[in-house]
Amino acid sequence: MKTTMMTLFLTLALSNPPAVRGQSARHEPGSMPLQLPVYTAEQLREDFDFFADNLKREHPQKYAFVSEQTFDSLLTAARGALHDGLTELEFVRLLSTLTERIGCYHLGVNPSRELYGLLMPTVPLLPFSVTIIDGRVYVREVYAPDSGVQPGSEVLMINGRSIGDIVAEMSRQISADARNESSKQYHIENSFPVFYVMKVELPAAYDVEYADPDGGSRRVVHLTGIGYQQLMQRFYTKHPERNPRFFPLDLSFPKETSTALLSVRSFGWFSREPYIHAIDSIFTVLQEKKTKHLIIDVRGNGGGDPPLSADMLAHVARKPFLYFAKPKGLEQYYPLQFSEQQPADNAFQGDVYVLMDGGCGSSTGHFLSLVKYFGRATIIGSETGSSFSCNDGSMRINLPNTGAGYNLPTRSVVTAVKGFSIGEPLRPDHVVEYTVDDVQTGNDPVMAAALRMIAGR
Repeated sequence: MKTTMMTLFLTLALSNPPAVRGQSARHEPGSMPLQLPVYTAEQLREDFDFFADNLKREHPQKYAFVSEQTFDSLLTAARGALHDGLTELEFVRLLSTLTERIGCYHLGVNPSRELYGLLMPTVPLLPFSVTIIDGRVYVREVYAPDSGVQPGSEVLMINGRSIGDIVAEMSRQISADARNESSKQYHIENSFPVFYVMKVELPAAYDVEYADPDGGSRRVVHLTGIGYQQLMQRFYTKHPERNPRFFPLDLSFPKETSTALLSVRSFGWFSREPYIHAIDSIFTVLQEKKTKHLIIDVRGNGGGDPPLSADMLAHVARKPFLYFAKPKGLEQYYPLQFSEQQPADNAFQGDVYVLMDGGCGSSTGHFLSLVKYFGRATIIGSETGSSFSCNDGSMRINLPNTGAGYNLPTRSVVTAVKGFSIGEPLRPDHVVEYTVDDVQTGNDPVMAAALRMIAGR
């Protein structure tokens, strides 16, 4: 399962990092007065070669979406751009533009634990999240009530830079399966404050130009920013279910007992047994209540453990199924997933509706590909971030000089489906798009569409 930037930032912020590496320090002109370590061209080239050699040797689909010739040219150009005085963060941004071209959700470069620890106490973050609609960026939630910015405001510029340019800069550094735009958009929307710092600049403050929600006046507001822990505290106050420390399964009944909503925020947990037990208990409840319609919400579910997603599938399946088709050699880790699985004894027999979006990655893409292949559910929402094939079996590697780390997949894992093409996004049966009004009111049009379909049956 891929860890989001915001979750990773929180984890590292709560630890005590060791001393920062580097030869000397500087800060970028116009940025916050934070001295970042810098490296020699020789150190950076050594790290670059270590990164490139491992990537070319180990990644199973490195030339699926970019030709070897083109990628070698990109490597040569990037290596030639290295010079004395670059910071680790600048180096990570450069490497991220290379991993993005591979088109692999699990391949990514992150700053070192030391650099996170240096940035955390002082870096100011934008106090709002965003939604992107038709290429335009709108404020979704505000975490500093005195900012003056309202949900539904259209963001036009930040610190003199157009919002289109900012989003494009972020996108160039985000790894996604087949360079999937839906996946990139999801992660920009849900990590925008952190992405701005990590992928764009380290500002001392923010001058945000925006248009009022009513489409009227253009305004400029000066924001000093908000600390990360304060940001996340306010976010989790609004969305306690999104806290990664909370159990990721939740059953509710929006329409008495005839319709159930099963929220599946992750297919991962600290151990398999409690998760598998929870699945079985949930579907026993549905059986006892004679529930007719089941909505499974996997939006934002970045993946997890294949046996858990396979067990979820077994609880909606109507016939035996094979989960994985390849690669061979994984049978020792996932023996059940490489043999025919039977539907669970308490498998749901009613109508199933699955809600999905660009945040669905890794094992969630596998789960959705099989649901779609067997025609077991009506799928509603937007394109997923992953589908029937993805790369994992990842190694976590730290570069010798800067300490920057990257996640390097070593094998491709493919579900047992036919008629799917690598690189083709998994599309819903019913596309539902957000509107500016949804942003302002907090309406969930995807859930509303599912409930309308059920009401019309």
